Amino acid sequence: QIRMFVRQFLRARREASGAGTYLGEDARAAFASHENGLDLLGYAARDELLGAHIVRFDKLSAERSLVQVRFSLPDRDIFERLTVERLGQTILVIADAERVNDGSER
Repeated sequence: QIRMFVRQFLRARREASGAGTYLGEDARAAFASHENGLDLLGYAARDELLGAHIVRFDKLSAERSLVQVRFSLPDRDIFERLTVERLGQTILVIADAERVNDGSER
């Protein structure tokens, strides 16, 4: 269920449509700050994006998971670490986000 949620979030970013609805307050602030080059739609919605994939999944507890995603561009890969939280029985939210590499060239 969490993997499907993150895939839907990545698709919304790619399509530049509704990605903000997946975000909690801390994640919204992280993307708004652009810290370490973090960008909600920038590289995720670029025409030359080759793909966005989950590359690591760590379940921290029944309510929290860390998901690392890779955005593949022709000249570099960009990695983000997303904290996904379960709110109640059925609601998931991207609680926090950070860019975990510098996006340097391959």
